[in-house]
Amino acid sequence: MITNNIYTKENFIQIYNQVKESMTNSEGVVNKRFYHSESVMKKALEINETLQLGLDENKIKIAAILHDSAKLVNKEELVNLLIEYNDVSHLDEIKNCIQVIHALAGKWYIQKYYHIFDEEIIDAVTYHCTGRSNMSTLEELIFVSDYAEDTREGEYFVKVRQALKYGLRQAVFTELEQVMDYFKKSNTFVYYLTIEAYNYYKEYKYK
Repeated sequence: MITNNIYTKENFIQIYNQVKESMTNSEGVVNKRFYHSESVMKKALEINETLQLGLDENKIKIAAILHDSAKLVNKEELVNLLIEYNDVSHLDEIKNCIQVIHALAGKWYIQKYYHIFDEEIIDAVTYHCTGRSNMSTLEELIFVSDYAEDTREGEYFVKVRQALKYGLRQAVFTELEQVMDYFKKSNTFVYYLTIEAYNYYKEYKYK
């Protein structure tokens, strides 16, 4: 049981096992998405230590392992979850940017199915795809770790890892810069929060 948003190793193990079970099929095969989440967790812990962020390790691990917990859920079910919680002010935009719905509906998913009510963790899960202006340190950490975890290969991801040498916010902007570049080249719809985040964090561009 989680009390006053204080997390123990036992809390993490319980949530870890629950997420793993939800991503395991009837033949006992664990979906690769779970291993991605493990890698995000490892990267987040590494950044926290390297940059001396001072965040609680159990909270980091829980946010990381939960960040994609709704990824394998049917998109229609996630839309219905947003409607159930009356979180519909940007529903049309979300439908045009369906790749982020698991994050934006994830805020309700982790409350409903994992009984997580810690605002820091909820926000880290909610904005791990889009980013937003003035994120908390935990939000920034999960945002960057999701993108820069070590199993991802390619120039975009390498640039974000390199930016971490200059600081977490520098890495956040570098990621947003890469994402905006990709969206522009692929003529993909950009969710409004990502545009706002890009404009907010551009002062952290390193030279």
